[in-house]
Amino acid sequence: MQEKTTKNYDKKNRLTLRGLYEDAIVEIKEELKKRPHLKQRTISYSDFRKIVRCYFDLIFERLYNGLSYDLYNRMGTIRIVKTKLTRYRPSYYKPENVNDSFTEGYWHFVFWDAPKKWRMYEIKLGYIGKRLMMKKVNRGFEYPDYTQQNNDGYIRKVK
Repeated sequence: MQEKTTKNYDKKNRLTLRGLYEDAIVEIKEELKKRPHLKQRTISYSDFRKIVRCYFDLIFERLYNGLSYDLYNRMGTIRIVKTKLTRYRPSYYKPENVNDSFTEGYWHFVFWDAPKKWRMYEIKLGYIGKRLMMKKVNRGFEYPDYTQQNNDGYIRKVK
């Protein structure tokens, strides 16, 4: 196992895509050597980035359409869900500051139903992803309601 290098991690000690590429390049080269019919012996970082981007685009297109995505190696399932605003963080809820007229009092987010060892991590959408998700909500699309879902109290810790 390789030691952590500072260029592979950002300021908050999260693995970057560049770091992931540098960790995986040795295995990629070995796999390409096993396939002599391929002319390419390595993959550049820009090609790696395009492959990962395409993969995530396919996953999130599926999520935006209300479907779930099962991750490989029993890492759980991701889906977009909605919950009532006051259920999970009532101390932070201030009715006068929340404009919930178009969401009818629901909070929409990406929920990763992960095994216990991965529950410390979460998936957060960026600005563009949130806009795509809420555009569908504003047009009347309904995501699954997890307000009454117990799930060992796990969803309460996420939101």
